[in-house]
Amino acid sequence: MRSVSGFVLALCLASATASAQEEPPVFGPSGSIRGDSLRQLPETRSPRAGPYGLDSVAEKERSKDPVREAYQEPNAFRTPNPTPLERVPAPVDPGIASDDVIGREGQPHAPLVAPAAPLPPFAPLVNVRLTDTWLAASKDQIGMNDFDLHGTLAAGMTGIMITPGYGMHFLNGPKQTDLPETLYDIYVDIRYSKKFDDNWAIELALTPSFYSDLDNNTGDAWRFITTVLGYYNVHEGMQFMAGVMYLDRFDINWFPVFGLIYTGDDADSDFRYEFVFPRPKFARRVSYDGCRAGWAYIQGEFGGGAWAVARQSGVDDMIAYRDWRIMLGYESKVKDFSGPSWFGEVGYVFNRQLEYESGIGDFDPTSCGMVRMGVWY
Repeated sequence: MRSVSGFVLALCLASATASAQEEPPVFGPSGSIRGDSLRQLPETRSPRAGPYGLDSVAEKERSKDPVREAYQEPNAFRTPNPTPLERVPAPVDPGIASDDVIGREGQPHAPLVAPAAPLPPFAPLVNVRLTDTWLAASKDQIGMNDFDLHGTLAAGMTGIMITPGYGMHFLNGPKQTDLPETLYDIYVDIRYSKKFDDNWAIELALTPSFYSDLDNNTGDAWRFITTVLGYYNVHEGMQFMAGVMYLDRFDINWFPVFGLIYTGDDADSDFRYEFVFPRPKFARRVSYDGCRAGWAYIQGEFGGGAWAVARQSGVDDMIAYRDWRIMLGYESKVKDFSGPSWFGEVGYVFNRQLEYESGIGDFDPTSCGMVRMGVWY
Protein backbone atom coordinates (compact mmCIF):
# COMPACT_ATOMS: atom_id res chain seq x y z
CA MET A 1 0.00 0.00 0.00
CA ARG A 2 2.84 2.36 0.88
CA SER A 3 4.52 1.55 -2.45
CA VAL A 4 1.37 2.45 -4.41
CA SER A 5 0.93 5.70 -2.43
CA GLY A 6 4.55 6.60 -3.01
CA PHE A 7 4.22 5.94 -6.75
CA VAL A 8 1.09 8.16 -7.01
CA LEU A 9 2.79 10.94 -5.02
CA ALA A 10 5.83 10.79 -7.32
CA LEU A 11 3.59 11.12 -10.41
CA CYS A 12 1.83 14.17 -8.91
CA LEU A 13 5.13 15.85 -8.11
CA ALA A 14 6.48 15.23 -11.61
CA SER A 15 3.30 16.63 -13.17
CA ALA A 16 3.41 19.75 -10.96
CA THR A 17 7.08 20.35 -11.84
CA ALA A 18 6.40 20.11 -15.58
CA SER A 19 3.44 22.51 -15.30
CA ALA A 20 5.51 25.03 -13.37
CA GLN A 21 8.15 25.06 -16.11
CA GLU A 22 5.63 26.03 -18.79
CA GLU A 23 5.63 29.73 -19.55
CA PRO A 24 2.12 31.18 -19.00
CA PRO A 25 0.40 33.09 -21.80
CA VAL A 26 1.50 36.71 -21.95
CA PHE A 27 -0.92 39.60 -21.93
CA GLY A 28 0.03 42.20 -24.51
CA PRO A 29 -1.06 45.84 -24.23
CA SER A 30 -4.48 46.45 -25.63
CA GLY A 31 -3.74 48.47 -28.73
CA SER A 32 -0.27 49.64 -27.69
CA ILE A 33 0.93 52.25 -30.12
CA ARG A 34 7.20 55.54 -30.62
CA GLY A 35 6.60 57.78 -32.09
CA ASP A 36 7.81 57.25 -32.25
CA SER A 37 8.18 58.25 -31.44
CA LEU A 38 6.22 57.59 -29.05
CA ARG A 39 7.66 56.29 -31.68
CA GLN A 40 10.10 55.45 -30.46
CA LEU A 41 11.51 50.26 -26.64
CA PRO A 42 14.90 49.32 -27.94
CA GLU A 43 14.07 46.10 -29.75
CA THR A 44 15.84 45.27 -32.97
CA ARG A 45 13.08 44.13 -35.23
CA SER A 46 12.28 44.71 -38.87
CA PRO A 47 9.86 47.59 -39.61
CA ARG A 48 6.30 46.87 -40.61
CA ALA A 49 3.07 48.77 -41.17
CA GLY A 50 2.71 50.33 -37.76
CA PRO A 51 1.66 49.75 -34.19
CA TYR A 52 -1.48 47.85 -35.09
CA GLY A 53 -0.27 45.33 -37.63
CA LEU A 54 0.26 41.68 -36.72
CA ASP A 55 3.54 39.81 -36.32
CA SER A 56 4.31 36.95 -38.63
CA VAL A 57 4.58 33.69 -36.69
CA ALA A 58 8.06 33.04 -38.05
CA GLU A 59 9.39 36.35 -36.74
CA LYS A 60 7.61 36.48 -33.38
CA GLU A 61 10.09 36.10 -30.51
CA ARG A 62 8.77 36.40 -26.96
CA SER A 63 10.71 38.15 -24.23
CA LYS A 64 11.68 35.95 -21.30
CA ASP A 65 10.23 38.53 -18.92
CA PRO A 66 6.41 38.22 -19.20
CA VAL A 67 5.71 41.50 -17.39
CA ARG A 68 8.01 43.49 -19.64
CA GLU A 69 6.71 41.69 -22.74
CA ALA A 70 3.14 42.34 -21.63
CA TYR A 71 3.61 46.07 -21.28
CA GLN A 72 6.47 47.00 -23.58
CA GLU A 73 6.08 50.26 -25.43
CA PRO A 74 5.07 50.14 -29.09
CA ASN A 75 7.85 49.20 -31.43
CA ALA A 76 6.45 50.49 -34.66
CA PHE A 77 5.69 54.15 -34.11
CA ARG A 78 4.93 56.61 -31.37
CA THR A 79 3.94 60.06 -32.47
CA PRO A 80 6.54 62.43 -31.01
CA ASN A 81 5.71 65.60 -29.20
CA PRO A 82 6.08 68.36 -31.81
CA THR A 83 7.97 70.42 -29.23
CA PRO A 84 10.86 68.18 -28.23
CA LEU A 85 12.23 70.64 -25.68
CA GLU A 86 9.08 69.80 -23.72
CA ARG A 87 9.82 66.12 -23.55
CA VAL A 88 6.42 64.51 -23.63
CA PRO A 89 7.53 61.00 -24.54
CA ALA A 90 6.18 59.46 -27.08
CA PRO A 91 8.09 57.86 -27.96
CA VAL A 92 9.24 57.51 -28.43
CA ASP A 93 12.77 57.23 -29.39
CA PRO A 94 14.30 60.59 -30.18
CA GLY A 95 16.46 58.77 -32.66
CA ILE A 96 13.52 57.44 -34.55
CA ALA A 97 9.87 58.85 -30.36
CA SER A 98 8.90 59.31 -28.40
CA ASP A 99 9.14 59.45 -26.73
CA ASP A 100 8.87 59.26 -27.97
CA VAL A 101 8.81 61.18 -29.54
CA ILE A 102 10.30 58.35 -27.75
CA GLY A 103 12.28 51.20 -31.15
CA ARG A 104 9.89 52.57 -33.65
CA GLU A 105 11.39 50.43 -36.40
CA GLY A 106 10.38 47.26 -34.61
CA GLN A 107 7.89 44.88 -36.14
CA PRO A 108 4.25 45.21 -35.09
CA HIS A 109 2.73 43.48 -32.10
CA ALA A 110 1.23 40.01 -32.08
CA PRO A 111 -2.50 39.52 -31.47
CA LEU A 112 -3.49 40.11 -27.87
CA VAL A 113 -4.20 37.21 -25.53
CA ALA A 114 -5.83 37.11 -22.09
CA PRO A 115 -3.55 36.98 -19.07
CA ALA A 116 -3.12 33.72 -17.22
CA ALA A 117 -2.94 35.56 -13.90
CA PRO A 118 -3.40 39.16 -12.67
CA LEU A 119 -0.37 41.37 -13.22
CA PRO A 120 0.92 43.78 -10.57
CA PRO A 121 -0.57 47.30 -10.43
CA PHE A 122 2.67 48.64 -11.94
CA ALA A 123 5.31 46.68 -13.79
CA PRO A 124 8.98 47.62 -13.36
CA LEU A 125 10.42 50.41 -15.47
CA VAL A 126 10.25 49.21 -19.06
CA ASN A 127 12.29 52.04 -20.56
CA VAL A 128 14.75 54.60 -19.19
CA ARG A 129 16.12 57.26 -21.53
CA LEU A 130 18.68 60.06 -21.28
CA THR A 131 19.03 62.66 -24.06
CA ASP A 132 21.31 65.68 -24.55
CA THR A 133 20.72 68.29 -27.28
CA TRP A 134 23.19 71.10 -28.01
CA LEU A 135 22.39 74.15 -30.15
CA ALA A 136 25.74 75.68 -31.08
CA ALA A 137 24.92 79.40 -31.12
CA SER A 138 26.80 82.39 -29.74
CA LYS A 139 25.74 84.40 -26.70
CA ASP A 140 24.11 86.97 -28.96
CA GLN A 141 21.93 84.30 -30.60
CA ILE A 142 20.78 81.94 -27.77
CA GLY A 143 22.86 78.82 -27.48
CA MET A 144 21.22 75.93 -25.63
CA ASN A 145 22.19 72.70 -23.92
CA ASP A 146 19.16 70.57 -23.11
CA PHE A 147 19.07 67.47 -20.89
CA ASP A 148 16.08 65.17 -20.51
CA LEU A 149 15.66 62.04 -18.37
CA HIS A 150 12.49 59.98 -18.25
CA GLY A 151 11.37 56.44 -17.49
CA THR A 152 8.23 54.59 -18.51
CA LEU A 153 6.09 52.47 -16.20
CA ALA A 154 3.43 50.09 -17.46
CA ALA A 155 0.22 50.24 -15.47
CA GLY A 156 -1.55 47.02 -14.56
CA MET A 157 -4.50 48.16 -16.65
CA THR A 158 -3.73 47.26 -20.26
CA GLY A 159 -3.07 50.03 -22.73
CA ILE A 160 -1.88 52.56 -20.11
CA MET A 161 1.71 53.80 -19.94
CA ILE A 162 2.91 56.35 -17.35
CA THR A 163 6.11 58.29 -18.00
CA PRO A 164 7.48 60.76 -15.43
CA GLY A 165 10.31 62.97 -16.65
CA TYR A 166 12.64 65.82 -15.77
CA GLY A 167 14.46 68.24 -18.06
CA MET A 168 16.90 71.15 -17.79
CA HIS A 169 17.78 73.77 -20.42
CA PHE A 170 21.00 75.76 -19.98
CA LEU A 171 20.88 78.97 -22.00
CA ASN A 172 23.86 80.83 -23.41
CA GLY A 173 22.75 84.46 -23.78
CA PRO A 174 21.44 86.51 -25.42
CA LYS A 175 22.63 89.95 -24.33
CA GLN A 176 19.73 91.93 -25.76
CA THR A 177 17.07 90.41 -23.48
CA ASP A 178 16.91 89.08 -19.93
CA LEU A 179 16.47 85.35 -20.35
CA PRO A 180 17.15 83.21 -17.27
CA GLU A 181 20.23 81.00 -17.30
CA THR A 182 18.28 77.77 -16.71
CA LEU A 183 14.78 76.53 -17.50
CA TYR A 184 13.15 73.40 -16.03
CA ASP A 185 10.62 70.79 -17.18
CA ILE A 186 8.75 68.46 -14.81
CA TYR A 187 6.04 66.28 -16.33
CA VAL A 188 4.06 63.04 -16.13
CA ASP A 189 2.78 61.63 -19.41
CA ILE A 190 -0.28 59.36 -19.01
CA ARG A 191 -1.03 57.57 -22.26
CA TYR A 192 -3.82 55.16 -23.20
CA SER A 193 -4.09 53.23 -26.47
CA LYS A 194 -6.88 51.03 -27.74
CA LYS A 195 -7.10 48.74 -30.75
CA PHE A 196 -10.66 48.27 -32.02
CA ASP A 197 -9.97 45.76 -34.80
CA ASP A 198 -7.30 44.91 -37.36
CA ASN A 199 -7.66 48.34 -39.00
CA TRP A 200 -8.65 50.95 -36.43
CA ALA A 201 -7.00 52.19 -33.24
CA ILE A 202 -6.77 55.33 -31.11
CA GLU A 203 -4.26 56.86 -28.72
CA LEU A 204 -5.09 59.36 -25.97
CA ALA A 205 -2.62 61.17 -23.71
CA LEU A 206 -2.77 63.72 -20.90
CA THR A 207 0.47 65.31 -19.69
CA PRO A 208 0.31 67.49 -16.56
CA SER A 209 3.49 69.59 -16.74
CA PHE A 210 5.37 72.29 -14.88
CA TYR A 211 7.59 74.53 -17.08
CA SER A 212 9.39 77.35 -15.26
CA ASP A 213 12.66 79.02 -14.30
CA LEU A 214 11.64 78.19 -10.68
CA ASP A 215 11.38 81.92 -9.90
CA ASN A 216 7.96 82.26 -11.49
CA ASN A 217 5.87 79.53 -9.85
CA THR A 218 2.46 80.95 -10.66
CA GLY A 219 -0.32 79.09 -12.41
CA ASP A 220 1.20 80.05 -15.77
CA ALA A 221 3.92 77.46 -15.17
CA TRP A 222 1.35 74.65 -15.17
CA ARG A 223 0.23 73.22 -18.49
CA PHE A 224 -1.93 70.24 -19.42
CA ILE A 225 -0.87 68.94 -22.82
CA THR A 226 -3.44 66.68 -24.45
CA THR A 227 -3.13 64.35 -27.45
CA VAL A 228 -5.83 62.61 -29.50
CA LEU A 229 -4.69 60.39 -32.40
CA GLY A 230 -6.43 57.93 -34.70
CA TYR A 231 -4.79 55.17 -36.77
CA TYR A 232 -6.04 53.27 -39.82
CA ASN A 233 -4.25 50.44 -41.62
CA VAL A 234 -4.76 51.23 -45.31
CA HIS A 235 -3.20 47.88 -46.23
CA GLU A 236 -0.30 45.74 -45.11
CA GLY A 237 2.74 47.97 -45.07
CA MET A 238 0.87 51.30 -45.02
CA GLN A 239 -0.83 53.13 -42.15
CA PHE A 240 -2.63 56.47 -42.02
CA MET A 241 -2.73 58.56 -38.86
CA ALA A 242 -4.38 61.86 -37.93
CA GLY A 243 -5.08 63.81 -34.79
CA VAL A 244 -4.41 66.92 -32.78
CA MET A 245 -2.23 68.01 -29.86
CA TYR A 246 -3.37 70.69 -27.45
CA LEU A 247 -0.12 72.35 -26.29
CA ASP A 248 -1.61 74.82 -23.80
CA ARG A 249 0.86 77.56 -24.87
CA PHE A 250 0.22 81.27 -25.37
CA ASP A 251 1.94 81.27 -28.78
CA ILE A 252 0.72 77.94 -30.21
CA ASN A 253 -2.35 76.53 -28.54
CA TRP A 254 -2.85 73.42 -30.69
CA PHE A 255 -1.02 71.52 -33.41
CA PRO A 256 -2.24 69.05 -36.09
CA VAL A 257 -0.60 65.65 -36.51
CA PHE A 258 -1.21 63.67 -39.71
CA GLY A 259 0.46 61.56 -42.35
CA LEU A 260 1.29 58.13 -43.77
CA ILE A 261 3.74 55.48 -42.55
CA TYR A 262 5.03 53.14 -45.26
CA THR A 263 7.22 50.08 -44.77
CA GLY A 264 6.42 47.96 -47.82
CA ASP A 265 4.93 44.47 -47.89
CA ASP A 266 8.14 42.62 -46.99
CA ALA A 267 8.10 41.48 -43.36
CA ASP A 268 11.88 41.94 -43.22
CA SER A 269 11.99 45.33 -44.89
CA ASP A 270 15.15 47.40 -44.50
CA PHE A 271 13.39 50.77 -44.79
CA ARG A 272 10.74 52.84 -43.05
CA TYR A 273 9.20 56.03 -44.46
CA GLU A 274 7.19 58.28 -42.14
CA PHE A 275 5.47 61.03 -44.13
CA VAL A 276 4.17 62.54 -40.89
CA PHE A 277 3.72 66.21 -40.01
CA PRO A 278 5.34 67.75 -37.97
CA ARG A 279 8.10 65.11 -37.83
CA PRO A 280 8.80 63.34 -41.14
CA LYS A 281 11.45 60.65 -41.07
CA PHE A 282 13.06 58.32 -43.61
CA ALA A 283 15.13 55.46 -42.18
CA ARG A 284 17.08 52.56 -43.65
CA ARG A 285 18.63 49.60 -41.88
CA VAL A 286 22.32 49.41 -42.74
CA SER A 287 23.52 46.59 -40.49
CA TYR A 288 22.25 43.66 -38.44
CA ASP A 289 24.22 40.93 -36.65
CA GLY A 290 21.33 38.99 -35.14
CA CYS A 291 21.39 40.99 -31.89
CA ARG A 292 21.96 44.63 -32.80
CA ALA A 293 20.74 46.63 -35.79
CA GLY A 294 22.03 49.92 -37.16
CA TRP A 295 19.67 52.40 -38.79
CA ALA A 296 20.63 55.54 -40.71
CA TYR A 297 17.98 58.23 -41.17
CA ILE A 298 17.09 61.78 -42.08
CA GLN A 299 14.27 63.58 -40.30
CA GLY A 300 12.66 66.97 -39.78
CA GLU A 301 11.35 68.35 -36.52
CA PHE A 302 9.49 71.29 -35.01
CA GLY A 303 11.32 72.26 -31.82
CA GLY A 304 10.80 74.62 -28.93
CA GLY A 305 8.92 75.11 -25.70
CA ALA A 306 7.25 77.62 -23.40
CA TRP A 307 8.08 78.53 -19.79
CA ALA A 308 6.95 80.86 -17.01
CA VAL A 309 9.82 83.21 -16.07
CA ALA A 310 10.57 86.18 -13.83
CA ARG A 311 12.07 89.22 -15.59
CA GLN A 312 14.96 91.14 -14.06
CA SER A 313 12.48 93.82 -13.05
CA GLY A 314 10.67 91.23 -10.89
CA VAL A 315 7.64 91.08 -13.19
CA ASP A 316 6.30 87.62 -14.08
CA ASP A 317 6.17 86.82 -17.79
CA MET A 318 6.01 83.90 -20.22
CA ILE A 319 8.51 83.04 -22.96
CA ALA A 320 8.11 80.77 -25.98
CA TYR A 321 10.94 79.55 -28.18
CA ARG A 322 10.39 77.67 -31.45
CA ASP A 323 12.39 76.55 -34.47
CA TRP A 324 12.54 74.05 -37.33
CA ARG A 325 15.24 71.38 -37.60
CA ILE A 326 16.57 68.95 -40.19
CA MET A 327 18.88 66.16 -39.01
CA LEU A 328 20.99 63.23 -40.15
CA GLY A 329 21.20 60.44 -37.60
CA TYR A 330 22.30 56.93 -36.79
CA GLU A 331 20.99 54.63 -34.10
CA SER A 332 22.15 51.28 -32.79
CA LYS A 333 19.34 49.24 -31.27
CA VAL A 334 19.77 46.04 -29.30
CA LYS A 335 17.27 43.22 -29.24
CA ASP A 336 15.11 42.05 -26.32
CA PHE A 337 16.45 44.47 -23.69
CA SER A 338 19.78 42.64 -23.64
CA GLY A 339 21.81 45.85 -23.46
CA PRO A 340 21.80 49.61 -23.99
CA SER A 341 20.80 51.23 -27.29
CA TRP A 342 22.03 54.62 -28.44
CA PHE A 343 21.68 57.24 -31.18
CA GLY A 344 23.46 60.33 -32.48
CA GLU A 345 22.32 63.18 -34.72
CA VAL A 346 23.76 66.30 -36.36
CA GLY A 347 21.53 68.93 -37.88
CA TYR A 348 20.68 72.44 -38.94
CA VAL A 349 18.30 74.69 -36.97
CA PHE A 350 16.51 77.54 -38.76
CA ASN A 351 13.53 79.90 -38.52
CA ARG A 352 14.30 80.46 -34.83
CA GLN A 353 11.95 82.72 -32.86
CA LEU A 354 11.87 83.94 -29.25
CA GLU A 355 8.62 85.53 -28.05
CA TYR A 356 7.48 87.00 -24.72
CA GLU A 357 3.83 87.08 -23.74
CA SER A 358 4.34 90.74 -22.84
CA GLY A 359 5.90 91.42 -26.26
CA ILE A 360 8.92 93.10 -24.62
CA GLY A 361 12.22 91.62 -25.80
CA ASP A 362 11.05 89.54 -28.79
CA PHE A 363 13.66 88.74 -31.41
CA ASP A 364 14.67 86.14 -33.99
CA PRO A 365 18.01 84.39 -33.39
CA THR A 366 20.08 83.37 -36.41
CA SER A 367 20.25 79.80 -37.69
CA CYS A 368 22.75 77.42 -36.10
CA GLY A 369 23.97 73.83 -36.00
CA MET A 370 22.93 71.18 -33.50
CA VAL A 371 24.13 67.87 -32.07
CA ARG A 372 21.92 65.40 -30.21
CA MET A 373 22.86 62.15 -28.48
CA GLY A 374 20.96 59.71 -26.35
CA VAL A 375 21.00 56.32 -24.70
CA TRP A 376 18.16 54.11 -23.51
CA TYR A 377 17.77 50.74 -21.89
